[in-house]
Amino acid sequence: MNKNYWLLWSGFSISTLGTYLSLIVINLFIYQLTGSPFLVGVFLLLRLAPALFMGNIAGVLADKFDRRYIMIIADITRAILISSLILLREKFFPLYFVIFFISICDRLYQSAMGGGLPNIVGMQNITKANAYLTSGRTVALVVGPMLGGLLISSGFYGFAFGIDATTYLFSAIMVWLITAEFHEKFTARQKVNFWGGLKQGYGFLFARMGLFSIILLRCLDAFGSSSLNVGLPVFASGLGQFTPGICYGFMMLAYGIGEMTGAIFLAKSRLVRESHPEIVIGVTILFMAVSFGISMNVTNIFLGMFFIFFCGTFEGATVVTYNTALQKNPDEVRGRIVGFSEAGVWGSMGIGMFLSGLIMEHIDFGVIVQIFSAVIVAGSIFHIIFWRKKLLVNRIKEAADYV
Repeated sequence: MNKNYWLLWSGFSISTLGTYLSLIVINLFIYQLTGSPFLVGVFLLLRLAPALFMGNIAGVLADKFDRRYIMIIADITRAILISSLILLREKFFPLYFVIFFISICDRLYQSAMGGGLPNIVGMQNITKANAYLTSGRTVALVVGPMLGGLLISSGFYGFAFGIDATTYLFSAIMVWLITAEFHEKFTARQKVNFWGGLKQGYGFLFARMGLFSIILLRCLDAFGSSSLNVGLPVFASGLGQFTPGICYGFMMLAYGIGEMTGAIFLAKSRLVRESHPEIVIGVTILFMAVSFGISMNVTNIFLGMFFIFFCGTFEGATVVTYNTALQKNPDEVRGRIVGFSEAGVWGSMGIGMFLSGLIMEHIDFGVIVQIFSAVIVAGSIFHIIFWRKKLLVNRIKEAADYV
């Protein structure tokens, strides 16, 4: 890992910490203000809804224009928008619109970073680079909610948003200091028009069944896991063993430690690296779904932390394996592949959050989590069986051709 990578890693990790800090502050603020899981779901939907259209647009832009400048512009814009929440947090509905536009910038940043990462570290280091990025995100996932819980307990909403804005500016500076190129053949891609680039990207994706299938499974995973995001504030608020902010922080701590373990050790293990990504992703998503289905149906926070730890472990392995599979595609379409994934995954999560929040108004959230978990389990089993048979048929054909 070179200096350019660590500049990217530090900017990404710090800005992600600020994102998770402000996210938990807004989540708990809305829930405590309204007492409605549905309105929490509406907020999360608006946070994720832009992915449905912006993921595709961001992917084309990331292949057409300089990815470095896209990331810097996205960071500066997010800093300005999150700063406005210091004045707007008491105004309920304007807060939703600000979050919507922040999400658009999120998609631009992620597509540009995902497309440019292999050019910064080299394809031979891409698994390690994704593992460390996931670990940095995990640290942010742990520290951000705990700090957010502390700030919301003290009523320091504005200070939390100010920290988040500062982290985005820090990220913009780190990206600006990177000396590596974010593209291989930038000048050739400038000639691609938007609709032609979109059609070309989808054509590339649909022609590769393995790549298309793992994106579909990841979308199903995001849809089902959304119930965990909506249900966690409800779960934390109902335990009564600590304050909601502290309970939320403890659960995210367990999840974060598990995700880091999965990213650094499980995803980089020889067994995972040498296996087909279609099988690895199917298995890790399956065990992740079982773990989170159990975690939200216990009455003790420490038992919940135990199962959420394993949920995070398998999620960490999934994220690294999945991102690596996306980034091993040609540079000229890599931004679009990442963008298409962003559109599908975050769009599915937004729809799932909206539906789970709506249903939780009438049905116990533990039951909802079990139902959504079962959907992921069924999809994962089907995916694993399909690809085991397909890979076996391919081996038989290869052996026959060899003979």
